[in-house]
Amino acid sequence: MSYIRLQDVSVRFDDYTLYSNLDLVIRRGEKVMISGETGSGVSVLLRLLSGLQEPTGGTIYFEDEPFVYEIDRPYFKQRKGISYFMEELQPIANLSVFDNLALYYRLNTDYKEKVIKEIVSEKLFMSGLESKQLFRPARLTNDERVFLCAVMNYKENSETFIVDEVLYNLKKDMIARIEKTIIQRMIAPQCTVIMRDIDSEAIQFPCKRRIQLSKGTIVKDEVIS
Repeated sequence: MSYIRLQDVSVRFDDYTLYSNLDLVIRRGEKVMISGETGSGVSVLLRLLSGLQEPTGGTIYFEDEPFVYEIDRPYFKQRKGISYFMEELQPIANLSVFDNLALYYRLNTDYKEKVIKEIVSEKLFMSGLESKQLFRPARLTNDERVFLCAVMNYKENSETFIVDEVLYNLKKDMIARIEKTIIQRMIAPQCTVIMRDIDSEAIQFPCKRRIQLSKGTIVKDEVIS
């Protein structure tokens, strides 16, 4: 059974068509690497698969239900199962580290503030930002802001992880934290992982399938031995 499925998907930017009638199936538990040269559409595909970008045409299914793009309860119900780590995602500048981490739960759940505080405390420990929880993002280092965004978008019960290159250029101490937390979760057999393939020694991950793009077209889809 498909887990995420693209059916006849097209993406256009003004007069430029990147994808046309794209079909793709990702099955539950697959560990997939997406590769392609600059401009091939890797980042757009990752955003499509995470539900962050609506296609111009066609349909994207998550667990056999079409993605919902209006910001309402069905939207957040679907996104609850997806953790995504994208380059363009940023913390909210005028909120503290604590409030950035709490915002998702305050807006999209019925959790009491006590429960939210417990969840945020775990995420602060995970990111090593306990002592900076009252700071605004501008007072953090670049690596700390990147990790804050990662932890913000990490759903503790998520079984789908979509990773752009944002995690690959961090310093060793931050990489070690990611490996002990997020990566260990991603390795679980039931978790579906879709990540950009780049030449990085920082994060090694055991993907079993590679999809190669060129100019908005899948040119290779192979099992990695």
